[in-house]
Amino acid sequence: MVDLVAPLVVEQLRYHIQKVAAPLLSDLKARVLREVEISFSVAEACTLEARLYHYNPQPVMQVVFVGEVPRGLNMLEISKSLLGAGPNFVALQTKTGEILAGRVGG
Repeated sequence: MVDLVAPLVVEQLRYHIQKVAAPLLSDLKARVLREVEISFSVAEACTLEARLYHYNPQPVMQVVFVGEVPRGLNMLEISKSLLGAGPNFVALQTKTGEILAGRVGG
């Protein structure tokens, strides 16, 4: 578990120590319905990369989205087939380096 989550936490801490401005990303929710629905709010339009982390049985990281997202509430859907056994986490990262991460829940 530490191998999977620790790099994300270190990146988040590094970004927040260097930045004073209000965050671009907030309100991350990742839930499993017919597909994996990832919702989040964006303060300003930005370039975003979404990554999925899980074990299979070693730590795995997959980029599941790269592109521009508009200001406001956004929703990404990814296939449930991309989920691994055990805990799954999603991380959103802006081009400026801001990271918002959370666990994918049911």
